[in-house]
Amino acid sequence: MQNIPSINTSVSPSANRRPSPPSNAQTPNMSSQQNIDNGQQKYYKIADLKPMMNDFTITFIVLERQNTIKTKDNHHITNFLVADETAFITLSLWNHKADYINGGDIIKIVGAQTQLWQKNCINLTSARNATITRVGEFSMIFNETKNMSAFEWEENPPGSKKWYPKAVGAATYK
Repeated sequence: MQNIPSINTSVSPSANRRPSPPSNAQTPNMSSQQNIDNGQQKYYKIADLKPMMNDFTITFIVLERQNTIKTKDNHHITNFLVADETAFITLSLWNHKADYINGGDIIKIVGAQTQLWQKNCINLTSARNATITRVGEFSMIFNETKNMSAFEWEENPPGSKKWYPKAVGAATYK
């Protein structure tokens, strides 16, 4: 894997956890609606994601490992609930990409993308050539009230590549 600067964590690892990698730099401190284009890397926050985005960088904390689905082609898709300070979303990783990710890990994906899944709900995933790096654990502020995967998205007008959320159930997009 590529050596990517890590986030400085304030919690020391317990005996049953992997040690945190050394901190030599901070990831950009960004608020929602303040996306950074750093050369070729575009950093986004979860609340700013829209369907069909490609090749961006995102950092989040893993709240929990959810289910693993086996496809008819004998692949595995593992779903995680992940969050940053702006919102939370479902992350889906294929095959071995999910093997070493645990709840509490702070993860950075370079080469992330979004897709639409069941009922046009947004899902975060990684491109085939993406770099997934554990940059810390436990110490990250996150928002667990805005679920980006609960919104149904529609392209309006059709074919325009302009996506707008519509509420599903009690969810409201703000």
